[in-house]
Amino acid sequence: MKELIKQIIKEETSTQTKLMTLIKKFGVDYGAKAVGGYGRLNKIMKGTDFLYVKIDAGPEEIHHYISGDRRWGKSSLYRVILVEPYDIHYWSEYDVENLMEDIDEVNLNNIRSILSEDNDEDLSDVSIDNLLEYDTFGHITDAINNAANTVDGDAYGDYLYDQLKKAFEEYGGEVFSMDDEGVTFSVNLTKYLKDVEKNDPEVLKDVFRICGDDNFTCVFNEMVYNDWALIDKPEPYFDENWYNYDLNKTQFNEILYENLSEHLN
Repeated sequence: MKELIKQIIKEETSTQTKLMTLIKKFGVDYGAKAVGGYGRLNKIMKGTDFLYVKIDAGPEEIHHYISGDRRWGKSSLYRVILVEPYDIHYWSEYDVENLMEDIDEVNLNNIRSILSEDNDEDLSDVSIDNLLEYDTFGHITDAINNAANTVDGDAYGDYLYDQLKKAFEEYGGEVFSMDDEGVTFSVNLTKYLKDVEKNDPEVLKDVFRICGDDNFTCVFNEMVYNDWALIDKPEPYFDENWYNYDLNKTQFNEILYENLSEHLN
């Protein structure tokens, strides 16, 4: 941490820019400590929106900061997106014949070998369009279905992750990390303070009485998810009609290869 701070101070040119970089990375409370208090920080940063706070939220705490969470099995949707995002995709039965054109040469040769063995005849001259007619045991259909579902499951998990991340970014800061351990993000608090001061000045005073004048992380948490509910929390948009229009053919063929290997002698 100390080395990172030294690097920032060395690379940035103006005092304001140095401090703003520190604040965006570590929060305004940290910036105040770095310069000896909020009074001095306010003088240095005058004329800038420097009230950034850094928040760490565990998977079970996401609903405090983002609206729209709901139960998902024994857990919640947002927690599942962070911890097990690829388990959300519903298994589908694909039109396997349409997927045959996405299968590479190696897998096609393996399919011919498997079907030739299953049917006890050489199918090397059978066209791709007719190969599935010989899949009497369903090995090939199942292998292709499994590969396509896995690819789509991964793509849908990535989509949900990206939409949830965008919601955090609506707080006007950055998302530093977002994984199965939780989310670390920053918030530009200036706008929210101005809005609350305009609409609920007495309530804002109560918030500062609770937190003190030099703990803006506490102020944000009080405003966003405690009894005050002074901030409209962002809510991610999830398209219920999401469809994977861009099948990852490389991943699809890698998974299909593994699936087919189980049936090769």
